[in-house]
Amino acid sequence: MRKGSVVYSPYFKHTTPDLQVGYKAPRGRTLVFICLGDADKKDPDGFDAEQALRDMGWIPETEADKN
Repeated sequence: MRKGSVVYSPYFKHTTPDLQVGYKAPRGRTLVFICLGDADKKDPDGFDAEQALRDMGWIPETEADKN
């Protein structure tokens, strides 16, 4: 998988020693994930998801309305 890849899955589950999170798509639906890139392990919160989307050509709805 690389930046911009799209993955479809019926469910998502993430487990760490301190936390377990999961989500299952409603019946007849699937979850859609897009790979935005990778983050530094020591500072994952430093990853700018909005900038990664902009790098892929995404324009926020509020900015698109101005054009």
